[in-house]
Amino acid sequence: MKTQKFEEKSPTSSLQSLLVLYLALVVLAYVAVYYRGHVLGRDFPYNSFLPKPPLFGDFFGPLTEWRAGDLTTSGLGQNYFPSTYLLLDVISTLAKESNLLAISLAVFPSAAIIAFVFERVLRDLSWQGKALTVLLVFTSYPVIFALHTGNLEIWVAALLCVSTLAFDRKAFRLFGFAVGIAASFKVFPAVFLLIPLIHPATNRNIRILFKIFSSSILGLLAPTVLAILLLKGGVKDNGWSTLVLVVDAISRSLEMHKDLMWDTIAGSHFGHSVLNTVHVLFGMDVLPMDQFIIPTIVFGGAITAFLSYLAYTSQKDTWLLWTIPATLACLYVPTSTDYKLIYFLPAVLLMLKSITSNVQGAQLSTFEFFAAVLLVTLFAPKPYGYIGTEPFANATTYATTLAMLFMTVSTFMYFLPASLYTRKGNYREPKGKLESRDKPSFKFENPKK
Repeated sequence: MKTQKFEEKSPTSSLQSLLVLYLALVVLAYVAVYYRGHVLGRDFPYNSFLPKPPLFGDFFGPLTEWRAGDLTTSGLGQNYFPSTYLLLDVISTLAKESNLLAISLAVFPSAAIIAFVFERVLRDLSWQGKALTVLLVFTSYPVIFALHTGNLEIWVAALLCVSTLAFDRKAFRLFGFAVGIAASFKVFPAVFLLIPLIHPATNRNIRILFKIFSSSILGLLAPTVLAILLLKGGVKDNGWSTLVLVVDAISRSLEMHKDLMWDTIAGSHFGHSVLNTVHVLFGMDVLPMDQFIIPTIVFGGAITAFLSYLAYTSQKDTWLLWTIPATLACLYVPTSTDYKLIYFLPAVLLMLKSITSNVQGAQLSTFEFFAAVLLVTLFAPKPYGYIGTEPFANATTYATTLAMLFMTVSTFMYFLPASLYTRKGNYREPKGKLESRDKPSFKFENPKK
């Protein structure tokens, strides 16, 4: 009998293809905004793929409101959870009145953490390869977007990177603790607790799962309780009765956020969720937010549950696992701004590790490579391909949404055969793996035989 041949991409050709694609998309984006802005003389948003100034507005807005208020005051800049203001209070105290020092304290430590994690995980890369990787990450669209706006999501990204490193090194308590702290800032990072439930290293070990989830609860509660106890307007100032006031202030702030980001088209500008894309392309009256929030979340949850089941039964250790919670947090929510695409950084990190690992079988399968191509497109701006008259209805919105949808399909196609064979008890890894390679780098030389 003839054995089936599996198409696979070698590490060298995969890296080369992905890098060329990424650079081509970035160059195309800069050419597009330069041409429209400097040749055609068009104004914002046609002359930029980033939001209009004020620069660092997402940082100085909450910081200014925090300096003027406390845990019991509400506002658009106070729609975070209490532990976020623990970080803002430390920054405000250290920076005093210096805005430059304040934004530096918000950006540089988190950026250093991300760079450190990439250096640690990609240990099989040469130092030139590591330096180039970090450079490309920090010039990618979602990271530039987060840095440009000063959004505290950059700290969430840093914590998610730490959790990725911890999981990779089997430091499962640290993984859970880091995800818990990230979720204490914003609720969405909690979706990464799905990873230990579907990853073959942990999903059938009750003891490890208990460590992870208990650590995540500690990471969630510790900074939250500390903030409520110590920060102005908290228990230290008003006693335990302040808890009701804190909860009420958060509720009012979230309602203000909902009124702006859910109920108006402003929330869909620079957005990529399913509802964002529909509203930018067709208007707010198509799939109105108040009627389709719950169905969208339920549909996304069902898709995620099905993919998670396939991943669990396949028992495959792959970076594609990390795209499942990231897609849920970005695609099937009411609104998701483009800086939130940094939730895919763990997938990028582990994809690069998979490609560059000096181990047998470092090559990508066909569906993995297709998903990798889609992943790369998420990290490049696409300010062209306008549809209709809406100035924000460009490919950065709809192509990003489509890329995540097709990535879901590719992930499904990757896990389905392994899941079916594993449940029948006769799954075997495909033959034809490549032999171990020399230490990879970003010098695209022909691999040794």
